[in-house]
Amino acid sequence: MQNNTQYIQEDKIYLRELFSILKKRKKLILGVTVLFTLLAVIYAFNAKAIYQGQALIEIGEVVNENQVVNDNHQKTIISLDNINNLKNIVIQAKKIDATVPKNTNNLLILTSNGSDIEEINIHIQTAIDYILQRHKDKIKLYKGSNAKVRMTQTIGNIIISDKPIKPKKMLITIVAFITGLMFSIFLAFFIEFLQGIKEEEKEEV
Repeated sequence: MQNNTQYIQEDKIYLRELFSILKKRKKLILGVTVLFTLLAVIYAFNAKAIYQGQALIEIGEVVNENQVVNDNHQKTIISLDNINNLKNIVIQAKKIDATVPKNTNNLLILTSNGSDIEEINIHIQTAIDYILQRHKDKIKLYKGSNAKVRMTQTIGNIIISDKPIKPKKMLITIVAFITGLMFSIFLAFFIEFLQGIKEEEKEEV
């Protein structure tokens, strides 16, 4: 019981010392925290605004109808492109981000980021035109056959964000504030530690 009481008293003394150091160095802590936060705000409000544009592409198909003995028709559906291969081809050829939505095998999302909205639109449209031309060339192989072709198409228009996706001003400011606060507290204890060493050296002398 006495040991527990002693530990509690020692913890209280230790906490008092910590708070005493923080109180002593409060100007340093406040100054460093404000400096970090201010620099972050200046950066966030002066950094280039980055917008994002996206387009959704539905990959076309070729449908072959083969008559069977019982007069029923069996359909064979062939995609104009393997979606994952197309994704990799577009990324390499047009330097644009391309992703396949989950649980789909015929949809492709094209994404482009930049500070110029018009350039984003042109970048995405160029990639769309590339895909359409690629599939028009593939369709030529089915001319003269009984196959029905559904051409690749865009679903909706190219959508460009009204608000920039970067920089995230609030997030940058909050992170800078927390970082500045933690660094300033560390600095306060470090300075106190160095002063303690100097005082010990003086006492020894």
